[in-house]
Amino acid sequence: MTPRPNRARPHPRNKPTDQRRPAPVASTVTEGALIATLADFDENGALTRDFLLRRGRCCQEGCRNCPYGFVAPAESSGRLSDN
Repeated sequence: MTPRPNRARPHPRNKPTDQRRPAPVASTVTEGALIATLADFDENGALTRDFLLRRGRCCQEGCRNCPYGFVAPAESSGRLSDN
């Protein structure tokens, strides 16, 4: 077996600045996020229709007050059928 040449890569901080990836910015993850307050829940604890409309899209989770008409598929009982 022949020895492999040492091809160690430099640490990212030792690369020239034009080759470095930009650092991730934490604020971009939640930028523009709509945060629900207590007023955005109905008496049963579900998000209100008004809040879901302000969010602007359907999450397809089967929300009780979904203004977009999404209906969650019925959950199976988890038992195997006898057929």
